[in-house]
Amino acid sequence: MGWDKIDRILLTGGMTRVPSVRQMIADMTGRPAADDVSPDEAVAMGAAIQAMLSMLQEENETGDRHISQQVREQFSATDGSLIKVTNITTHTLGVVLWDDTKVEEYVFPMIPKMTPIPADMKNSFGTAKANMKNAIIRVVEGESSVPGECTPLGICDIELPPFLPKGSPVELTYHYNENQVLAVVVEAYGRSKRVSIARSTGLADNEIEMATADLAQLTNS
Repeated sequence: MGWDKIDRILLTGGMTRVPSVRQMIADMTGRPAADDVSPDEAVAMGAAIQAMLSMLQEENETGDRHISQQVREQFSATDGSLIKVTNITTHTLGVVLWDDTKVEEYVFPMIPKMTPIPADMKNSFGTAKANMKNAIIRVVEGESSVPGECTPLGICDIELPPFLPKGSPVELTYHYNENQVLAVVVEAYGRSKRVSIARSTGLADNEIEMATADLAQLTNS
């Protein structure tokens, strides 16, 4: 689809208020930007729509209806089915490997950016040297092939049988679900190890406790 097929562009997020950003998008697309929608409210509306679709889907599964038919029709296609929203990965999820030729580490992309989720990706790699006791899988996020330029997400460590030659196969699987939880599975010679990595962009548990305590003080005062 070309830009000539697009009627107008909806800009969302506070950064799209910056005049240079709006001008850059206008120059790139040649299409008018919608100026009747708040960039900040659009994000909240999108979250509300996603929440309503989840509630309607739950009603379909349980058969227990509480939402009015009028509202259901607003979120349905012409055939009566609920409209679909496809989530995608916003960043590439990769693994750090060793390049024997260049004698350096590099990032291999397991789940590329813009991949629809849920997503499953599986690949096989060889051990970097002989007699390795463990295969340490370093999971990273980012678009660079340089490990230091990516964000580390976690580690999955699996014990290997003794006396394996260099290049012995190790199978790696990434399972990425709708809740942005990445399950990493490593398999080698009948052994398996699995870790789950929750890519939370919110507050950590201790930060939530501190914020709750601060809020309680404000409430009491």
